[in-house]
Amino acid sequence: MSDTKNDWLKQKGAAGGRAQACEQDCEAGKSRIEETEAAIAQADEDMAACGTDYGKANEIYAEKTKLEERLEALFR
Repeated sequence: MSDTKNDWLKQKGAAGGRAQACEQDCEAGKSRIEETEAAIAQADEDMAACGTDYGKANEIYAEKTKLEERLEALFR
């Protein structure tokens, strides 16, 4: 094989490795987004269930706010 073809094969292999790594990162990001969205939904349910317990509702609201900030950061 010529040097040019060897160089091309090396570049192709490196690009494939980068694409696979990017795909894995995307899947991991989707998983974190789904987990965070589920936690936010659970916080909403917990807030509805706590009724008039202001202290508990305040704690859940603070947790939900942090989760929403994390979710926003995941989309950046």
